[in-house]
Amino acid sequence: MEIKIIAIFVLSILFGAVGALLMKVGAGQMGAIQLDSSQAVIGFLAKMVTSPTILGGMALYFFSAALWLYLLTKLDISVVQPVLALTYVATPILAIFFLNEEVPPIRWVGILIIIFGVFVVARTAA
Repeated sequence: MEIKIIAIFVLSILFGAVGALLMKVGAGQMGAIQLDSSQAVIGFLAKMVTSPTILGGMALYFFSAALWLYLLTKLDISVVQPVLALTYVATPILAIFFLNEEVPPIRWVGILIIIFGVFVVARTAA
């Protein structure tokens, strides 16, 4: 794979992971949510669309999706989608550093399986 494509993969993965962290922080700032009435749903949506943190996370998700679409014009989806699964590797690593989350050992096993799978898929991409 050429350097430009790899750089776009990295950006897309980082945008997706950081976007997820921002939405997690924004969700925490919203407080307890009950969706048991139409008024509660409207209140939830209002909080969501007025939260700069959530909107920032959504914007990064949008940019990640835009890069994903670009990658789909260059490579097979059977390559692009598995490689972008590295977002599931980057997100918990960033969550450890920025959200002080703990990742249990069994979850690391799953993350290592993802890394191995991406390695196998990437080796077949010419």
